[in-house]
Amino acid sequence: MKAAGFEPVEVRSGYGGNEMGAYMELRDEKVCLFIRRLARGKHSVSYRMRAEIPGSFSALPTNAYAMYAPELRANSDEIKLKITD
Repeated sequence: MKAAGFEPVEVRSGYGGNEMGAYMELRDEKVCLFIRRLARGKHSVSYRMRAEIPGSFSALPTNAYAMYAPELRANSDEIKLKITD
């Protein structure tokens, strides 16, 4: 999910310069990343966001799962954010 009050800096979907070779799809309510192959272990994914309006917001937990094996899943914690003007 995208945190309320933020928008991605990159405005087009596509393959970016990330180290995982992920395809990033920008949607109104969320950002989706599609990764062909992911080795076992701990991984981190990031993308740049721009604060749009001041206030206190929550970024809901991120959910990740294997498209063709949905029993393989992971999630992150919720993040609290405060934007000041």
